[in-house]
Amino acid sequence: MRVKYRRIFIYFIMITALLSGCKKEPQAIGLDLVGNNPLLVDFSDTTSVSSYSSLVDSLRTDEATLTLFGSIYDATMGKTTSSIYTQFALSTLGQDFGTNPVCDSMKLFLLYAGYYGDTLTPQTVKIFEVTEEMFVDTSYFSHQNLEYDPALLADYSFVPHPTDTVWVDSVSFDAHLTVPMNTVLGDKILNAPASALDNNDEFKKFVNGIMITTDPIETPDQGAILYMNFYSTISRVNIYYHNEEEDSLFYRLVLNSTSNARFTNYEHFEYADATLEFKQQVVGTNPDTTLGKQIIYTQGMSGVRSKISFPYLQDWVKNNKIAINEAKLIFTDHDPEGVFHPASQLSLLKITEDGTLNYLQDEIEGSGYFGGFYQDGKYTFRITRYIQSLLTGGETDYGLYVVIPGGAINAGRSVLEGSESAEGHIKLELLYTRPN
Repeated sequence: MRVKYRRIFIYFIMITALLSGCKKEPQAIGLDLVGNNPLLVDFSDTTSVSSYSSLVDSLRTDEATLTLFGSIYDATMGKTTSSIYTQFALSTLGQDFGTNPVCDSMKLFLLYAGYYGDTLTPQTVKIFEVTEEMFVDTSYFSHQNLEYDPALLADYSFVPHPTDTVWVDSVSFDAHLTVPMNTVLGDKILNAPASALDNNDEFKKFVNGIMITTDPIETPDQGAILYMNFYSTISRVNIYYHNEEEDSLFYRLVLNSTSNARFTNYEHFEYADATLEFKQQVVGTNPDTTLGKQIIYTQGMSGVRSKISFPYLQDWVKNNKIAINEAKLIFTDHDPEGVFHPASQLSLLKITEDGTLNYLQDEIEGSGYFGGFYQDGKYTFRITRYIQSLLTGGETDYGLYVVIPGGAINAGRSVLEGSESAEGHIKLELLYTRPN
């Protein structure tokens, strides 16, 4: 029996040692061979990289999971505002508001779901009635605007509190924004013809919707973009009213219905307030792409992206084929101490022959392998399969775009060192094996 237990103990020690030896990080595999080089494994970080920034095409923003609102003034990229167009629906059909109903007040409630920027800066909410029909089965894009009645329904200044619980009559609610509106739209709805209250299709012809907009922030490095959740029951519009029979009545208009059309408009004001370096590289009909050697930009809200390519990569296989053990593309943050923090994550998309964008096959391995997260002032992507495919002819280098992920509903931005910056240029690190 003692022999048996001794053997089991020895096997346990051997297995433990074997497992502990297998815990090497993916990026470290093969590094212990560099120098000794018995398998002709080598390392390089000198591959030439080309980089420059350009404007993003308008993106679809209709019926998104999050809806962005507010204004921000980025000292680098200038002013941006985010406005919302939305329908609302009747909470009950065929509602009878009684004899001579009168609107006492009206309020818009929007649930916070996060923010980007400085929430200490006061902002404004302005609401107008939309006069152009909206359709839930129509695609709407970030550059679009709809016609609206210029008469104000709300003009409200506030300081955002996106993380503070709201207490109402000793009952707590998740953090939300409450916007008082005047009574004009409320009276219109309370005195609507019965046909407009019988079903929501007719009601949305009677009231097309509202535009929720804001004034641009005028001071650099101030402002915030607020993430709103329209799918919560907290997000709604309440009409408070009375009639000849009763006081203190209210009626709820529904914002979270999937039958409501809704989209976001982003206004960057042609980047008139951005830095000269930014405008020279990004804006206009003849941008100076050579400036991307020193600095590049990414911005959400259908803003800016950066193109990366490897013009001399094929030099690696002019004489002999090589096997790529690992390829890492590394970007360095240009301004880690800036007021507006860099995006927590970037995305990398390949450009196809017809100009459309697609995912890299390396991303199939999962985000933990692929990377793109901000850490210690850098973003690192593992693109081993993509680089190997470029070298073997399976892929053509039409370039990669560095973008803010989910740019239609993401307010993040990052300013990065360019391909030849002395402060930490873009690097393609290759760990590779040469043939004997």
